[in-house]
Amino acid sequence: MKKRALIAASVLLVAAGSCKSVDPVTDKATKEFSVQSIQLNSSNRVAEESLKVKSAMFDLNGVKEQLSFSYVQHDGKNVVLPNSSEGYALTAIPGTAQYILEYNHSVYSLNIEEGSIDKLLLDQVDQYNLNELSQKTIEDIPLVWAERPHIDPSGEWLIYYSNRNVVQNEGGSGQLWTKHLTSQKETVVYEGAYEFIGWGRDHEVYIRDQGNLVKIDLVSAEETTIQENAALETIVAYPYLIAPQIGKIEVIHLENDKIVEIEKGVGRVEKILADPRGKLAAVKNYPDPGSFDANILIIGDLSQNQVRVIQPEEGFIIQDFSWVDSVNLLVTQIKKGSNEQQAYLVDVNLL
Repeated sequence: MKKRALIAASVLLVAAGSCKSVDPVTDKATKEFSVQSIQLNSSNRVAEESLKVKSAMFDLNGVKEQLSFSYVQHDGKNVVLPNSSEGYALTAIPGTAQYILEYNHSVYSLNIEEGSIDKLLLDQVDQYNLNELSQKTIEDIPLVWAERPHIDPSGEWLIYYSNRNVVQNEGGSGQLWTKHLTSQKETVVYEGAYEFIGWGRDHEVYIRDQGNLVKIDLVSAEETTIQENAALETIVAYPYLIAPQIGKIEVIHLENDKIVEIEKGVGRVEKILADPRGKLAAVKNYPDPGSFDANILIIGDLSQNQVRVIQPEEGFIIQDFSWVDSVNLLVTQIKKGSNEQQAYLVDVNLL
């Protein structure tokens, strides 16, 4: 099965559209905005043989380990593409050529330019020790030093999930940890299971805990519940809270509580991801909820009165997408009636 990447997408059409910004007091529409649509273009695909591969050696708990990374050169830098076969996950560090590497229940920093991988977390924090944890086993509970890392837009704060505390209580559901990358201080800021949904101002993070959306100040560890029983796919692309509903996407401005309802062309939403800077949201949308045909909506600064739409090529279905960094969206599509899969690296600045 051939996989290919797109470095740029061509704008094929611009369609007029409208959406209402609802004043929370009058409940009346206050503005309209355009819908700009682009289509993935086969002439812009880069052949698989144009992809480059770089391998890096690193120390994995006293054992030498090697991982390989596929990348393309784009706008003067190397853009690393996801590679699930290697068993790792990558998160781009905004404004740098480096990535946060999640591998084997811990996290590292990857510098693709130098081909180097370095340990990112301490082996000993408070009463917790990495080597001791690796030697422990608890029935039906996989022990995790660190996983699901996210780094804030400033590149200063790293958060991650760890259940290292279950060694002591054998019943804990894990914790939200943070590492301040300047001071190197690592701290627990939230007890319990959670799902990351986006960054806020400065050192604020938004999470989901059993349906409730909670804002956490990473400096003070202060918690504020901002919404209960939130829709499953709700995320934050600050200053917007983006929540899907059947037939529309509700966008709430977190600073002034004004609401925008995106309705034109919206059917069933399956997936929403914010970019690493937390400024844009990519939405997998099925305009006809009963169809397999999907597109991707790019929602950004709605004060610019615009939503952008990525359409598949004729005869293809959009399968999935992920943010490679704050500019590049990796989109995969599959040909109808076959297993032919193609991948595109879409520069959202060109939409």
